[in-house]
Amino acid sequence: MSEPSETARPSTTEPPATNVSQALDAVRTIAAQVLIISDAQFAIWKMQATRVVALALLAIPFAVGFVVFSIYGVVLLDQAASAALKTAPYPEWFSPLVRGGTYTFITLIVMFVIWRQAIGSGAPKKKK
Repeated sequence: MSEPSETARPSTTEPPATNVSQALDAVRTIAAQVLIISDAQFAIWKMQATRVVALALLAIPFAVGFVVFSIYGVVLLDQAASAALKTAPYPEWFSPLVRGGTYTFITLIVMFVIWRQAIGSGAPKKKK
């Protein structure tokens, strides 16, 4: 009979216990790396959540203040325009008409600008 070829038998120079210990070391290393990666990911999520909370805590009072001061400014401007347009050469109905037309016209312009920015003109945009 002929001898079995070298490829039929695996040749190992190390005993099986060493292979098992190397496999266990590899598993321990992988587990340690997974713990490091998961800790980093949780830190990222924690920073993002903290950022959202901080921005919300700052944005809400600022938005409320902006609205309050904007309304107060519009009321002051309305009273100033009313006083200026009630002078002698103008009739009584002139002041409300001019102020209403001005506020309506400004609102329409603002709505048009917002619509154009949000939706666009319908023309295709050129790609660079």
